[in-house]
Amino acid sequence: MANVEPVRDQILDAIVEKYRNMAPTRAWGGQYPAPPRVTRQWFPLGLDGTEFPGLIVAAGSGSTLPLVDVGGASSARFTHLFRVTVWGYVKGDDTTIAVRWLQRLQADVILELLADQSLGGLCREIQVEQDQTDDGIAEPLGGFAQTFLVLADEQLPVG
Repeated sequence: MANVEPVRDQILDAIVEKYRNMAPTRAWGGQYPAPPRVTRQWFPLGLDGTEFPGLIVAAGSGSTLPLVDVGGASSARFTHLFRVTVWGYVKGDDTTIAVRWLQRLQADVILELLADQSLGGLCREIQVEQDQTDDGIAEPLGGFAQTFLVLADEQLPVG
């Protein structure tokens, strides 16, 4: 049976799965101390290190759904301009400062989505937008929020 969840929800799930399935050896030539914890739910951040690195995939603010084309009396094609924010958390260690782990994780977050911009056919394009970081002030912890604009076409019923 086809997935009946809203397309935006399907997109969020696809992004989570993409990050959960990242190859252990990353483009920068190494591996994370543990596989990234990836979820759509907020989780408490402690200092014991078990939740680092962590990624939270969430719907961002400012999404729109403009009309693209009227397909007849009962349907029309719309484009979801869907903002997605990926929150990333890292913890520095004895050999690598948090800012370096943060840069590595943020680069991986971007590269993973750019490598398959269709997310298995759910969307037609993913654009990298603005980010926010802690600017290194939280050492030995680090965090970022990377925003993406996901463009997905959908035929919807209209009256």
